[in-house]
Amino acid sequence: MTIKIDVNLTGTESLVSAINALAEVMGKEKAIKREVKKIDQIVESNPLRTITLEEVRAKLSNLSQSGKQKEVKALIKKYGATKLSEISKNQYPNLMKDAEEM
Repeated sequence: MTIKIDVNLTGTESLVSAINALAEVMGKEKAIKREVKKIDQIVESNPLRTITLEEVRAKLSNLSQSGKQKEVKALIKKYGATKLSEISKNQYPNLMKDAEEM
């Protein structure tokens, strides 16, 4: 059994043009999404982002609970303090970086 279908379209140039335009937009959309993802990663790791006492406390608490109490105490001493609340807010980004490296 053979089935033969003949399609005769007029104005196919505009259809092809529309399909090409759609493909171009979709390609750009993927590129834009990749760029947005890169920007999000940069913003997350930006040292200018304000880090709160609560964020630092949570990070150090997690480290302490995972058995790194001595390291956490040494880290706090590194910043010239005996307790977290004595550390300047300006030092939080550096403190968090050091904590991430533990």
